[in-house]
Amino acid sequence: IPQNNHDQNRHQQQHSRTNNNSQSSLISSHQPSNNNNSIIGGTSTPNIINNNNNNNSNPHTPLYERLVSEEVKELKEYIRLVEHQSHRLISLEKIHDDLEHRLEHEHAQRQRLELSLSKRELGWKRQLESLDGEKAKAERLVKEEKVKVDKVKEMVNR
Repeated sequence: IPQNNHDQNRHQQQHSRTNNNSQSSLISSHQPSNNNNSIIGGTSTPNIINNNNNNNSNPHTPLYERLVSEEVKELKEYIRLVEHQSHRLISLEKIHDDLEHRLEHEHAQRQRLELSLSKRELGWKRQLESLDGEKAKAERLVKEEKVKVDKVKEMVNR
């Protein structure tokens, strides 16, 4: 813990240098060019190279690896979610196809039943008309027979 302003300033400067060193080592590790200048958009920008980190043991690699590892985990999670949603979509499509097939089957069956019902209704109407015709004929015969019976009664009574 810094005890005075001088110590605080020195601590901030050391922290600033550490951040700059870590940033410059990350920048240099991401630039593939071997020379100290790279051309971007027609302008020359110097590579920031930290000469203290020329050896292969980069002290900031674990942070970079952690960041990459976190990104990989995040990507794997997204892949898992997409795969889960794909499986769910396939499952729902199968259910949809099954329900659609059932609906089509039920619709066809209802059409057959409605056709059968209309045929039966037509048959019953024909049978009703036939029976009504027979009834009318029978009533006519009964009426004729009553007339004949009445005539015979009259003849007998005279």
